[in-house]
Amino acid sequence: MTTPAPASTPWVPMWSLNGGVALNYRGAWAAGTYQPGDHVVDNGLLYTCVRTTTKRPTPWALNQVATYGTTLPASPIDGQEAILVDSTTNPTYQWRFRFNANSTSAYKWEFIGGSPNVSAYMGQDSVASGWNVVSNPPAIGFPRNGEYHVSHSAMFNAASGTTLVGLGTGLVGSLFGDQAHGNPNAVAGGANYIQLAIVNHLITGTTAQYIQQILYAGATGMNVNQRIMTLQPKRVS
Repeated sequence: MTTPAPASTPWVPMWSLNGGVALNYRGAWAAGTYQPGDHVVDNGLLYTCVRTTTKRPTPWALNQVATYGTTLPASPIDGQEAILVDSTTNPTYQWRFRFNANSTSAYKWEFIGGSPNVSAYMGQDSVASGWNVVSNPPAIGFPRNGEYHVSHSAMFNAASGTTLVGLGTGLVGSLFGDQAHGNPNAVAGGANYIQLAIVNHLITGTTAQYIQQILYAGATGMNVNQRIMTLQPKRVS
């Protein structure tokens, strides 16, 4: 005998009907009306109906314990939660997901909280004219296929010229899309500092890819420093 189901729950994972009710195995759950004693299977769990309902069975939230590891469960049920990390002993990020079996997206693990993955290099590099992948670029890989929010910024030190900052897959010119643009004004005998940033750019990535900053200089002799990138998921597979 299990703990009684909440009053709003017409289904229980186990049953105790105290006799007097015929048991009827209905197989996999499908839309329709169910009566007390009906058994159905949904998302790998067997449920017994305890009162007339048309609702689909759902796991009890109080019985759920989120898993914690470097991968997500292979056979999740609707509403299951899991925490994804890059290391179980010294993680650099902790991402909590909830599995939405009813999502029409291929990415059914939906992000519900956690710290971003951060890559930064605060030193200075010189950039040549054109697109550049400089030394020590902020770079982050995708632990799962999915949709991610990326924010990144860079500080240019230049007297004049066009400056751009974008995201790439490690190949110069292989850009994801959005670019921040700036034009320092010429200052005789001096230089200007200009901060370029992109915030919450949504991209789709795969585990075969990694992203890094790609910088554009309109003139030779520009310097760049304080380069920061953060990655946070929206939903993954």
